Amino acid sequence: MLSQINFFVIISICILGIADFQKAFSQEILTLKEAVKIGLENNLQIKIVENQKAISENNNSYGNAGFLPKLDASFSAQKVFPSTTTKIGQVESKNDNSTTSLSGEVSLNWTIFDGFGMFARKSKFSSLEKANEENLKNTVQEISLGILQSYFNVVLQSNLLKIFEESVKISEDRFLTAKRRNELGQISKFDLYNAEISLNLDKSKLLQQKTNFTTSKNNLQILLNKDFAKSFETQNEISFGKRLYNLEETTTLAFEKNSELKVAKENINGSKSDITSSKSNFYPRVSAFGKLTSSDRESVFNGQISETKGEDFTLGLTASVNLWNGNSDKIKVQNSKIAKRNAELSLVNLENQIRQNAETLLERFKNEIDIIKIQEENFQAAKANLDLQKKNFEVGNINSLQFRDAQVSFINAETNLITAKYQAKISELEIQKLIGEILLD
Repeated sequence: MLSQINFFVIISICILGIADFQKAFSQEILTLKEAVKIGLENNLQIKIVENQKAISENNNSYGNAGFLPKLDASFSAQKVFPSTTTKIGQVESKNDNSTTSLSGEVSLNWTIFDGFGMFARKSKFSSLEKANEENLKNTVQEISLGILQSYFNVVLQSNLLKIFEESVKISEDRFLTAKRRNELGQISKFDLYNAEISLNLDKSKLLQQKTNFTTSKNNLQILLNKDFAKSFETQNEISFGKRLYNLEETTTLAFEKNSELKVAKENINGSKSDITSSKSNFYPRVSAFGKLTSSDRESVFNGQISETKGEDFTLGLTASVNLWNGNSDKIKVQNSKIAKRNAELSLVNLENQIRQNAETLLERFKNEIDIIKIQEENFQAAKANLDLQKKNFEVGNINSLQFRDAQVSFINAETNLITAKYQAKISELEIQKLIGEILLD
């Protein structure tokens, strides 16, 4: 009885040990949302763009644009010790004198009018802040798209790996069947060798696919900028959103939400501000100033102390205008107008590209969805044919090469189906990026 109890205890310990071992080495599931979240948090390019956005926010202030006055203060202290020695005959006299001076000044300078230059600078700072904000959104969208493309490539390679594993299993069964039938004298060595060659070929493809799968996971980890403590798995299926895209809606949404387009528009606003700023040099500049000066002077001469105090308060206005500087200001205005025209042309060019990309992506996505339907039908037919030919091969109604043809057709059909789904998913993601709506569902 005691030995039975010890036996069950040992068995229980072994089972628990195996469970702990499997738990320790189990692979964690990396979901789509988790991958994007990790990638965005760790991406250094996003951090750089965020810092650029912070700089533009700091610059966009009235003080930086020149609206506010400048206030300065200064203070000085000085003490002088003059020494005079006078000698008359044999009599020598020495006078020790000293002078102490204290002075302080507070001055204020305020540009009241600079030809609307301060307004132009504030407008330019606002445009730069908005542009950097949209640039950050665009960078996040770009990084998200790259992560999603890499993620679904892992899904693709994982499915292809399973397909090639399945192909090896089919080839192994075929080889064993061929070997048994050869031993019974039902088929020749030729069929047996063909079965062995096919098996080795499928094993080689499987090893290559394992490399492709590992490479795809490594590429995803590089994008996520994270080393996982354990190996990870992704989702197995490639699904599509329920949204139906048409050219008019896609183009409209792209023109409304595309971050690159918004950056281009802000560049035009910034170039308009540059024109106003360059024209400000033709206007007079008016400034107000005020100054408060205080001084305190104390002198000691032959034991006598004299003290002088004074305070001065000054207010004033200054106006200046440039009459001619070699047409430098005129050239600045001309160059600013050319820069604005270039910004407008860039916007038109980007709009044309978006319109063309929308049309191309939608047409490609539609065709790829149709291809998926065809490949699904082809896969079902190939699977049914393989099942049928497998039975025929086992009973000797077909030879090894005929069975191999059915196997290759099935593997190709399954490969084409998962590849078509991957290509269609990439097109869907690119459409979402175009309209500024990267979706994770």
